[in-house]
Amino acid sequence: MSVDTKDVTVVIVVCPLDDHALAREVVNATSNQKPAEVVVVSSTENFEFARRIASIDALRVVRVEQETPLGFARNLGVETSTTRFVAFLDSDAVPRPGWLEALCAHLGEDDVAAVGGPVLPVWPESRAPVLFRHSASAQHFLSMFDLGNQTISVSCVLPGNMAIDRKVMESLPFDSAAGRQVGSLIGAEEIPMMIRSREAGYQVIYEPRSVVDHHTRSDRMNWAWMWRRVFAAGRESARQRGVLEPLPRRDSITDVAFKVVVAVPYCLGKLVEIGSLRLSKDRK
Repeated sequence: MSVDTKDVTVVIVVCPLDDHALAREVVNATSNQKPAEVVVVSSTENFEFARRIASIDALRVVRVEQETPLGFARNLGVETSTTRFVAFLDSDAVPRPGWLEALCAHLGEDDVAAVGGPVLPVWPESRAPVLFRHSASAQHFLSMFDLGNQTISVSCVLPGNMAIDRKVMESLPFDSAAGRQVGSLIGAEEIPMMIRSREAGYQVIYEPRSVVDHHTRSDRMNWAWMWRRVFAAGRESARQRGVLEPLPRRDSITDVAFKVVVAVPYCLGKLVEIGSLRLSKDRK
């Protein structure tokens, strides 16, 4: 049973380092798809950005501190929403026409907790390392996601292009303490929600027609940034409670090569977090 786009609130989080011109484009493209409301959760102090989007119909801006974790900001957007269904976008991911309607095709089904779609790369002018462009594993760390052209049930989708049914979720679906923030690349604020949904017997649907174009920042086009991000992913893995099934894709030669290159920082991150968790437990 599909729902109408007017039954969905779209939450967009804008962070201090985000491109505000691009964020306005995302907000405008979202508003054109006729949701019930667009809620912008903003931790930026750029008042020109707020002024320029103020005239958009059915839009609310909620301000948070710059140090706010992304998970907390997304949850605040959920709390602000008045609709049963809530969709999420990152401020650097421009939704294509039909994006919201495609998500709505699955929302409202009794066994569906969340729906998401492809997050396709728009590369910056600066040259990206070869493995970044040709490895799905590398692109996942860059917040890109593509599982092909078939609608399928999966273990997870990305929070920068997804919608949830609040009726089957907890009141605060994201991990409020997780998610990227100023000075930290730790994410995975959506993973506990995905694990809970699957364990409760609900589906997470990948819908290939619900496409967003993700504009990757040039400062991420280097191995130094990637090693920091993978180190953070190792820490995320150590914190995870529960198991997600692997995504339905086969590793290519470039995927294997990428995983070899980043194995050390990933394992270091995991060991550091395990040690930190044990130390915290001992202090208690």
